[in-house]
Amino acid sequence: MVPLYRSLMLFILLKCIFPEMDGFLSRASGSTIDWQNLCYSEIEIIARAGGDVILPVNRLQTGAFTWRYDSYFSKLAETEPGEKIWNIEEPFTGRLSSTENGSLIITNVTTKDHRSYYEWPEVLWPDCIQRYHLQVYNHFPQKDPIVRRKDSDILLWYFCVSVIEISVGEGRDVILPVPEGTIFVWRFDNGYQYRIFAKTKSDGIIWDIKEPFTGRLSSTENGSLIITNVTMKDPPTYLKWSGWPECIHKYFLRVYKPVKAEDILIHHNVTGMGTCNITLTCAVAQPEVTVSWDETNQIGTEVEGDTLHIYNVVTNVTYSCTARNPISRASRSINPWDLCYKGAEPEGPRPATVAPFSENALEENQIMKDQGVPPPDLGKI
Repeated sequence: MVPLYRSLMLFILLKCIFPEMDGFLSRASGSTIDWQNLCYSEIEIIARAGGDVILPVNRLQTGAFTWRYDSYFSKLAETEPGEKIWNIEEPFTGRLSSTENGSLIITNVTTKDHRSYYEWPEVLWPDCIQRYHLQVYNHFPQKDPIVRRKDSDILLWYFCVSVIEISVGEGRDVILPVPEGTIFVWRFDNGYQYRIFAKTKSDGIIWDIKEPFTGRLSSTENGSLIITNVTMKDPPTYLKWSGWPECIHKYFLRVYKPVKAEDILIHHNVTGMGTCNITLTCAVAQPEVTVSWDETNQIGTEVEGDTLHIYNVVTNVTYSCTARNPISRASRSINPWDLCYKGAEPEGPRPATVAPFSENALEENQIMKDQGVPPPDLGKI
C-alpha cells in the first residue's frame, strides 16, 4: 500500500509542477529525461516584465549547451562559451544572446515567458541538466531580477526520512551499510548533482567504479560499500538507491584528523605581586575540536571555556588540557609552578612546557582513589 501511495503522491506532485503537459511523465520514464540527469537544485528567477534575465550555466560545465523550455522540452537555442549563440527559435527570435561562459540572456521578458527552462549540456557525464523556473510579473517592485537556488522538489520526494551519519578518521576505512536488496547504485554529491560512481550487489560484487574512487572501493557480502583510505577531500554526501519501491538512502560522511598531544598549545600569562597568579589558555589549530581543563576542582582555580585561571600557585600540582573530536582525544599537562619563576610573558604561538598525556597516570590515580588513599594536602606542601 505504501509504494502505491508514494507513486500516487509523486504523480500528483509532478502534475502540480508541470500542469500544462502530460508528456513529462512518459518522457521521464524513458530516456529523454529523468531525475538521474537533473541537477539536484533548480534555479528560480523572479523578474519584472520588460526587463532582461540571465539563465546562468554551472561554472563547472564546458562545451555547447542546448536550451529547451516547457514540459515538451522544445528547443529554443544553442550556446557555447565565448558569447556564441545559434539556432534561435520562435518566439525568442531577436531577444536572445549569450555571455562569455555560455549563459543565456533573454531580453524584454513578458508574462508569456513565465515558464520552465532547461540547460542541456553536450555531455551528461559529469554534467547534468539544469532546470530554471522563470517568473515574470508586470508589477514586480524590484528593477533587478532575483536569482536563487533551491532544492528540487522532485528529487527530495525520493529520499528516505532518516539520514545515516558516519564519523571516521582520515586514512581509515569506512562502510556505508545497506539493508536487504538486490542491486545498489551509489552516487556522490559533486557540488550540483548526484553522480553514479559504483554499483554493488550481494556476494561482495562491485562494478562500474569511477573517479575519484578508483582503487579504493570494495563490497561486503550483503552489498554494503567499503571506502578505504578516506581523505578530507572525499565528498561528504552519498546516496544509495536500489529502485522502486525503495527510497533513496542518504549518508553524511564526516572525516576528521585524529587529535594528537603535539597539536595542543598551552599559552600562559603570569601576574601577581608576592604570590603567583597565572592564566593558561588551551588551543588546538583544528576545526571541530573542543577543549577542556582537568583538575579544576582545586582551591583557587576558575575556568572560562578554554581558559584556566589559577590563583596563588603551589608546587607539585599539574593541570591537563584535553582536546576531543568525534573520533579521538588527546591531552597535555603542565605544572604552573615552573612558569612562575619566569615572570610575566606575553601570550604567543609558542607552546608552554608540557608533559605528554599518560593514560597510565590516570589509571594509577583512579586506583589510589578506589583504595581510599586521600589526595595530598596542598596547604602543607
